[in-house]
Amino acid sequence: YGLRLGFPLVYLGKVLGCLSAFAIGRSCLRDCCERHVRKTRLLRAVEGAVAKEPLRIAFLSRAAYLPIAFKNYGLAVLDLP
Repeated sequence: YGLRLGFPLVYLGKVLGCLSAFAIGRSCLRDCCERHVRKTRLLRAVEGAVAKEPLRIAFLSRAAYLPIAFKNYGLAVLDLP
């Protein structure tokens, strides 16, 4: 495809994949994972940090060396606007 067409296609695919993972996590997985978030002290702390400083935590979570699926599903499960 070359660079001119290949890069936008790859970027579009990544964005659509992230959006769909977040939507699935927000709709289907949220109820079953919510009790685990409430039990775990670390996840409650992450939820509080995201609620307090959402832009900073969003940037830091994207920069963290974790698989993107963990980031998308993890943030989708938290009780955030």
